[in-house]
Amino acid sequence: MRKSLTAAVAAVVVALAGCDSGGGGGGGGAPSNGGLALNAIVPSTGSPSGGEPVQLFGTSFSGGVEVLFTSPTGTALPLQGVAVNQAGTVLSGLTPPGVPGVYNISVRTPGGSLSELVGGFSYVETFLPPNAAVIFPAAGSEAGGESVQITGAYFTIGTTSVLIGGKAMTSVVVDSSGLFLTGITPANLVGVADVVVSTPNGTDVLFGAYTYVPSSSAVPSISGLSPSSGEAGDTVTLSGSNLGSPLSVSFGGVAGTILSSTTSQVRVAVPSGSGTVTVLFTSSLGSASSSFSYSATQSVALVLSSTVDDGGSKVTFSFTKGSGGGDIESIVAVLSAQPSGQGLGTFTDTAVEGTKQGIVTGIPSSATALRFSITAQVSGGGSLLLTHDRSLQSDNTAVQNIFRP
Repeated sequence: MRKSLTAAVAAVVVALAGCDSGGGGGGGGAPSNGGLALNAIVPSTGSPSGGEPVQLFGTSFSGGVEVLFTSPTGTALPLQGVAVNQAGTVLSGLTPPGVPGVYNISVRTPGGSLSELVGGFSYVETFLPPNAAVIFPAAGSEAGGESVQITGAYFTIGTTSVLIGGKAMTSVVVDSSGLFLTGITPANLVGVADVVVSTPNGTDVLFGAYTYVPSSSAVPSISGLSPSSGEAGDTVTLSGSNLGSPLSVSFGGVAGTILSSTTSQVRVAVPSGSGTVTVLFTSSLGSASSSFSYSATQSVALVLSSTVDDGGSKVTFSFTKGSGGGDIESIVAVLSAQPSGQGLGTFTDTAVEGTKQGIVTGIPSSATALRFSITAQVSGGGSLLLTHDRSLQSDNTAVQNIFRP
């Protein structure tokens, strides 16, 4: 737009040469305004961001003149940095920011004379060329036919094309945001290739951004995931082929911690998540996916009850599994008299489904309480350490929920 300013000004000067010095042609003002007349503005279009130089041509311009850009809704925007030439025939300044549309241009002198150029200027939306940032995955089979995604900006729906190594990518689909596109790679020779993204507004090149590799080693594949369900912190093993040198393994877009890898197996620590998610393996050769289901949150209730008899010298205790979604695999209870700290024995059992009972005797006469230090293991993972003190003067019950995250 700015490159055409000189030529446009020359055209306007030629056009104005035939105008009467007191006249107001080209939609300008009338001589009754003290000779003030606005005949033309060059250039007549500009960016909504403003800040672009323009010149207004006419007669009887003077210092202190006000130039307004008025929108169809009546919003008046002043020309910035107004300057007038000595002859009073040229005004110059910088356009104010506006919104796309046609604006009237008016010039008003300090004495009140006014001249207007109806529809004299248009703000036009700026169309930027595409900006390609990265292609993912960055490598694939020489046979082509693989899905890739290009991230960037200013991609246009239905009019964006992509060349990889000089050959057209097929099935190009641009997201409604214009920030990324997907497509299918063409077949090509083994080696490094440029990625060229084109729209009606221009072209951008990612030099050497994509690598074609032999078909026999190109594509990672996952044949199994073990286990295929579990919780955050579990270790999962991906089995398949071409799994060496992984860049990342994500669960629903959240990166897991890679513990070890070979060409046929990758061990990963599961990150936090919920529901059924896609497990995406990525390496320099490409990507492969599977699925993983996070176990639902559940709790298991463990009920500890105890009764006192024989004056506090004997305590009968029991453990019962309460209502809950899981099973208690095992329980270990270490008992001691308080405050003397004398150990009174250990109760151990597995698969606690019914009531497990024991009797504590030999309690010192100085003891006022019994301490149960309980460790319970929940099926499928999760454990709890519970320390519970109870008085030797009365019966007591404690309920503990063991939560699996």
